[in-house]
Amino acid sequence: LIATQVVEQSLDLDFDYMVTDLAPKDLIIQRAGRLHRHNGSLKRGNRGAPRLIVFSPSVSESPTDTWYSALFPKAAYVYENHGQLWLTASLLSERKRITMPEDARLLIEGTFGESAQQEIPKTLYYQEIKSEGRKLADRAVAQLNILQLNKGYTSTSNQWQEDTRTPTRLGERSEEHTSELQSRQSI
Repeated sequence: LIATQVVEQSLDLDFDYMVTDLAPKDLIIQRAGRLHRHNGSLKRGNRGAPRLIVFSPSVSESPTDTWYSALFPKAAYVYENHGQLWLTASLLSERKRITMPEDARLLIEGTFGESAQQEIPKTLYYQEIKSEGRKLADRAVAQLNILQLNKGYTSTSNQWQEDTRTPTRLGERSEEHTSELQSRQSI
C-alpha cells in the first residue's frame, strides 16, 4: 500500500513493515501505531518484530537551508518546521531503534523540548521562524473570525460577511476548487 497521511489517523490498518518519509516526530509515532495494531486479536502466526523505516535526508551537523526541501520539495510546504524535522532525523539516526511506549517521552522531548529547540542548526532556524510566524498569523486571522457566543448571534464588523472576507479555510485560494464547486452547482 502506498498512501498519504490519511492512514496515520483515519483508518484501522495493521502492518508488519512500513516505510515513511521523514515527518514530524509525533506523526511518525502515530504511523508507527499502525504496526502490529491487531497483534493479539488475529491468528496470524509468528509475525516477527514490526519494522518502521524512515526515509530521510542524511543527518549532518551543518545542514544546508535546503536540507529537507531538496529531497522532499512538496512535503517541505506541508511540514514547514525543518529544524524540528532535523531534530527528528538526528535523534532517530542516533538511536537506530525505538521501543514504544517506553521511548515516547524521549522522542517528544528530543524534538519539541526547550533544550532540543536550541540544538536546531542556524541554517534551518530561519525556516523555523518563518513557520512560527505563519502559524501566529493564522491564529490571529482565526481570532478575528471567531463567533463570540457570549454576544449571541449579532452581526459584527468581521462576521457574517462573504466567505472572501471571512474565510473558512486558511491558505491560497484555489481556482481549481472554485471551478469544481461551480460545476457541481450547475448539475
